[in-house]
Amino acid sequence: MLEARDTCSGATGRNGGHITPVLYQDYSELKKKHGAEVAGEIVRFRLSHLNELLTVASEEKLLEESQCRETRAYDVYQNQSLYRNAKKLLEVFKRDLPVEGSEMEIVEDRAVLQELQLAPSVVGCVASRGGAVHPYRLVTGILERLLKRYPSRFHLLTHTPCTSIEDAEGGYAVKTPRGEIRARQVVHATNAWVSHLLPGLRGKVIPVRAVMTVQMPEEKWTEAGSRSFVMYSGSSYMVFDYLTQQPSGELMMGGGFFRHHAHLTEIGNADDRGWHGKVAAYLGTTQYFRRSAGVTGVWGGIMAVSADGQPWVGRVPGAISGRAGAGEWVAAGYSGEGMVHAWGCGRAVGAEMGGREERVPRVFRAWEK
Repeated sequence: MLEARDTCSGATGRNGGHITPVLYQDYSELKKKHGAEVAGEIVRFRLSHLNELLTVASEEKLLEESQCRETRAYDVYQNQSLYRNAKKLLEVFKRDLPVEGSEMEIVEDRAVLQELQLAPSVVGCVASRGGAVHPYRLVTGILERLLKRYPSRFHLLTHTPCTSIEDAEGGYAVKTPRGEIRARQVVHATNAWVSHLLPGLRGKVIPVRAVMTVQMPEEKWTEAGSRSFVMYSGSSYMVFDYLTQQPSGELMMGGGFFRHHAHLTEIGNADDRGWHGKVAAYLGTTQYFRRSAGVTGVWGGIMAVSADGQPWVGRVPGAISGRAGAGEWVAAGYSGEGMVHAWGCGRAVGAEMGGREERVPRVFRAWEK
């Protein structure tokens, strides 16, 4: 495994750790574009990640370290028109997918909204089962165990970027500043940077810089760590922020992407040494909740937006890699929803490399067309 920098050092702009998929907001459009069967496959694929990650964290004895946990998730609306539309979309979702929609409910009671610490400007919520995790702690915990279990078979090389890949006898020559590695198969799991080595994905998977903050509320909320939120303040589902509270009381809050015209400068920006200052300031002053919080940390991180909004998964065609071999694989392009895409996509690639079939939604496949 080659890592260009330190292990898990390149935070994304979304690693608040939400294991809470976008469902009813996307479903009708997915159904219109791909048909009901494929739309249902995508929904179930996203939903599978919470139980899967909880199981993995438990098996690896990382539940406490990673704080992988189930939450009650709330989609919070401040715009009445968007909220009415959300309820209509939820009705369609629950009608078409009654099992998947069984735990979703409307929350409008003012006493309940107040108990959730939400501001009077909130007009209503959609509540569902969700989850949260410190994703980097889960990944570094797994890597630590792999290094101990397979000391002579698994090697993690940090500060070792892959600079190029060439066809070679028996597979590929992987070039790095520290030398050359010969490999029969290569997996591209670099998300926003994937087109550096797969030129056919340029313009298909695009880096986007976003902002995350850590905030500490003046008073610790009740049931700290058991709730997560996605907050919609405008008239579009594109305009949202999100928050997960850690059991310690810290608030992980990100978003603001369409504030201060940030999308005009941050799309195509892969430089995570800084962040959009006005967006960071906005995140520190948002008024979704009754009680204020102070910002204790802020950083920029890089997401990958896919041209069609879906991940790219599977064997890489030669037309995309520009190489003759058939041993390159990809799992990338999560469009800011890596927590409910990445694990399943990586699992599918791993299974197929070993000759086993793993089902993923067909629109995820990295076909040349």
